[in-house]
Amino acid sequence: MEDYGHWIALTERPAGAYGFIYAIFGPTGRQYIGRKQLVSVSTKLLPGKTRRTKSYKESDWRGYTSSCRELLDDISIYSKEAFTFVIYDWCMGKGILTYRECQEQWDNEVLSRVTNENGDERLWYNGNIGAVKFLKPESK
Repeated sequence: MEDYGHWIALTERPAGAYGFIYAIFGPTGRQYIGRKQLVSVSTKLLPGKTRRTKSYKESDWRGYTSSCRELLDDISIYSKEAFTFVIYDWCMGKGILTYRECQEQWDNEVLSRVTNENGDERLWYNGNIGAVKFLKPESK
């Protein structure tokens, strides 16, 4: 069985997977949807060559938590063990990885769902989808 670090994978990783879509569930009820590449790609110009060559290495995905500052702050307050990290979709390429993340975020209304009647507590940590930023509602 493969080691997924602190991640709970709902299905086994398929051969050739490029990345995954994940959800993080916090102790306060807030959630996050994101994506993570399994490999990092870099290009180098080797001496004597005219074209760059790509090199691949495994990313830090097993220990990765998030790039969301607000979520990382809560992880430092509550501890990583208080959160549940779930991999629920494996993607075979960069394009589909980006598409699936945006699709899941739109479908789950990560920019607009709130946890209370006053509308001042957001359900999702996500602050944007692609280039669309979440703006906090003005005070009433």
